Amino acid sequence: MIVGSLFANGKHIGQQDMLQARNQYTQRLFSGMSSLIKKATAIEYVPKSYNKKTTIYFFTDPNCPFCKRSEEPVKKIAQKCRAKLKVLFYPVYGKDDCITAVCKKLSYDQYMSRKWKKTKETCEQGKEIVDASTIVARQLGVGGTPTFFIVSERNFEAVYGANMKKLEEKCLEISK
Repeated sequence: MIVGSLFANGKHIGQQDMLQARNQYTQRLFSGMSSLIKKATAIEYVPKSYNKKTTIYFFTDPNCPFCKRSEEPVKKIAQKCRAKLKVLFYPVYGKDDCITAVCKKLSYDQYMSRKWKKTKETCEQGKEIVDASTIVARQLGVGGTPTFFIVSERNFEAVYGANMKKLEEKCLEISK
């Protein structure tokens, strides 16, 4: 175990500073990966009131219990923030259901219902999208699901885990 404090330029670096530095680094990576992120997006939800400014990227796994509990709240947050929601699969618990979800070309509401899980389906497009989203997640340092990135023209914020309160606060702040 290593215990200590970090300092830069004679100033103590706290947890908030570390999160901000991680956010800036991830934002630079994210902006350079736009074509791969577009290819990796499996499902989109666009609320009627979409402001054409803000997007929430939701890294999820259909078998993740915390992700499942986040699905309805993130939809409501997207509506409240007038943000587009893009789902990218990061198969922490197995690839098969992620591929099936892509192959069935589900809407966000169909995805949330889980009725589609009764029959497995495989297609080349599903494999490609899930492989692309896995690459994106790893390159962006996604350590688990759910993970959210809120992106607008001038802002970028990462929310790790099912912290829906923080997601809503950051989304409202960014979408103004």
